[in-house]
Formats: sequence, structure tokens, C-alpha cells
Amino acid sequence: MKPQFPAHTFMLTVVLAMTALSTGCHKKDLVLAPGSPGRDMLPANQYPQIEAAQGLGPYLVVSGVDVQDATDTAPMHIVIAMRAATRYEELNVQYRFIFFDDHSRPLLAEPAWRFKRLPSRSQIFLEDTDFDTTAVDWRLQIRPAR
Repeated sequence: MKPQFPAHTFMLTVVLAMTALSTGCHKKDLVLAPGSPGRDMLPANQYPQIEAAQGLGPYLVVSGVDVQDATDTAPMHIVIAMRAATRYEELNVQYRFIFFDDHSRPLLAEPAWRFKRLPSRSQIFLEDTDFDTTAVDWRLQIRPAR
């Protein structure tokens, strides 16, 4: 008398055998390249000079930007007029200006963040002066105060 195997036991044996054979045929790649970031689809010349982070954009309005370019004897100076477009709440923000050289490189590796309280619907002025005369471009970054 022949032993009989149920159909599902036979199929399970076949699947396990094929899996064991297929994993033995492929060698594991032990030389892996590091991960790489994605490419920024926003061209550098379209990046905003005033950057509002983490949902602040709808609550800030800019009414004027005055830039005095650097000369041989004077550094770049920037004054930006803005206000909080909130009804009653003040906004507490941190901001920093980043100045760039003629190769689009930041002149300071990590500019310091500054604190500013923006009263509701009242204009305030953010300003900064570069530390030398080589700046040709700038960016203002604003984030919620921590």
C-alpha cells in the first residue's frame, strides 16, 4: 500500500524546495553604494529670497525690501518691512539672513538665528548688514520661534 499525501502538503513541499533553490542561486551583494538624495526640481534662480518655513507663509506679508548693494568700501545692507497677517495673535519667529558670494556660496557657514515678536497687523523691520564687502546676493529664512 502506497502512502498518500494530501494535496496541500505536496504543494507546500514543492514551494519550499523552489524557494530554497532560488535563494541559493543568487549571491547577496555585499558592496552597496551609499544612498543619494533626490534632485531639487526648483531651479536655483527661482528659489525665494524670503523663505517662510513650517506653514508661516500665509501669516506673513512683506511690504518692502530695500537692498543696498556692497561697494568697495561698504558691505551689503538689507531692510525688509513685514507684518503678521493675523487678526489678534502675535507671532514669535526666528530669522536669519544668509549672504552669498559671486559663486552662490554662503559667506558664513551657520549664521545665527535671531528672535523677533511680530505684533498682529503692525509693521516691523528686519535688517542686517554683511560682515564684509564681498556679498552679491542674500536670503532671509524665517521659522517659528522655538
